[in-house]
Order: sequence, then structure tokens, then C-alpha cells
Amino acid sequence: MPATLFPPLSSEDGSALPAHLKSKFDQIKQIRDLQAKNNKDKENAMGSTRGANKDETVEPESMSSASAARDTSKTAIDNDMLEQQKIRLAAETAVAVESEISALARGVAELEELLARREKGEAVTVRIPTFPSVIPDNDDDDDDDDDDEGDDGDSAMDI
Repeated sequence: MPATLFPPLSSEDGSALPAHLKSKFDQIKQIRDLQAKNNKDKENAMGSTRGANKDETVEPESMSSASAARDTSKTAIDNDMLEQQKIRLAAETAVAVESEISALARGVAELEELLARREKGEAVTVRIPTFPSVIPDNDDDDDDDDDDEGDDGDSAMDI
């Protein structure tokens, strides 16, 4: 019977990343794609402006080149804002990744300690927290709540 890993190594979409990290990486990718689109639009606008200036003989600057200049400056501002968002999101993602790595490292260290104790022949007891029952017991006559587990709400399991 195969062992079940918790948390699972992959999700429905095949990603091994936790959902919050995948979301942050997807947002960074969307910003990068939007910047690439803006740059392509800017290049297309600059190319059409150059072509319009070659055909003109009377006026050195036409209305299309003036609007292209406005569009270019707007694109530059948009790209600057996108770059700032991307940097902020990258910093947040780095902190989230570091947190995830730390949590995984603590879990691995704990498991290695349990394995080492088990190999030495020590009895390994894992404390598993228990939660109060959502559905009340059917015993209406026993209201004094004397649990056998103790006051800490944990149960023990020998491995």
C-alpha cells in the first residue's frame, strides 16, 4: 500500500508549489507578459511614426507622431509602475518562499530526530492534538465531562 504524503507533493494542476506561492509567481508572470506587450506596442507605434514621417513633405511633425509620442510616454509610465509592482511582488514572494523553506526544514529536522530516537531503541511518543467534538455525544445523563486524555487536550501515539 503506497504511503500518503502530507502535504501532497503535487496538486490537481501538477504543481508542487503551495497555492499562495503559485499565485504570486503567476502574478509576476502576468506583469512580465504585460510589460512585453507594452514594449511590443511601443515598438509598433515608433515604427508607424517613422513611416509616417518619411511620407510627409510639408509638415515635419504630424498629428500621428504627436499622439505616438504621448502613447510612448504613457507606455513608459505604465512600464515603470509595472516594474515597481513586479519588484514589490518579488520581494513578497521571496519572503513567502523563505518562510515555506523554514517550515519544511523544521519538519525535516523533527522527523530526523524521531528517526534517530527510534533507531536508538527509545520509545517514540508523538503528541497529536485533539479537537473538541463538533457533534455532541448522545450521553445526555453524563454531563461531568471526565475525559481520559488529561487536561491538555492531546493524545499520545507510540510509533
